[in-house]
Amino acid sequence: MLRFQNSGLLFLVLATAACQKSAHEQRDEAIAAQAEADETAREARVERDQKVSEANREATRETVEARREARQETLDAVEDEIEKTAGAQREANQETREAIEANQKSRIDVSKSVTERLGEIDEKYRELDRKAMQATSPLPADVRQNLDNVARESASLRSELKQMESSATGSVEQFRQRADQKLDELERTLDRVDDKI
Repeated sequence: MLRFQNSGLLFLVLATAACQKSAHEQRDEAIAAQAEADETAREARVERDQKVSEANREATRETVEARREARQETLDAVEDEIEKTAGAQREANQETREAIEANQKSRIDVSKSVTERLGEIDEKYRELDRKAMQATSPLPADVRQNLDNVARESASLRSELKQMESSATGSVEQFRQRADQKLDELERTLDRVDDKI
């Protein structure tokens, strides 16, 4: 039994030594495992940092490219707007020039027409005035009054004509209509005077 007691003790000592060795080994293994885990974590962190940096660089490149494209599209849009605006302005300027030229031509035509008719009226007025002065028989009272009215209206119409010619505003057509009415009336008045002389 002693043998078993000593062997139990020996077994206990050996088991304790084995356990102590196992505890040291386990501690060393745990430290090694921790070191390996730390290294793996460090490598994972480095790899993550590289991926994040690369993603950031790629995003920056894409952002720069997107900004460049946006700038180019903006420039293209501005150039297109300038071109359309310039074209529209050229067209508007051309139409304005044509309208001004048409208005000037119309003013010239009206001026010529009114001046010509006024010349004819003045000539007939002078002829009738001469007849009235040379008349030997008494003339109706309204003959002299009508001749004076024709002279006054003719002078007034010439003044209006000069204003129309020098003014860029005002309707040429309205002036033409008024002038034609006045000229028609002056011609009728002179015809009535001619009948009475």
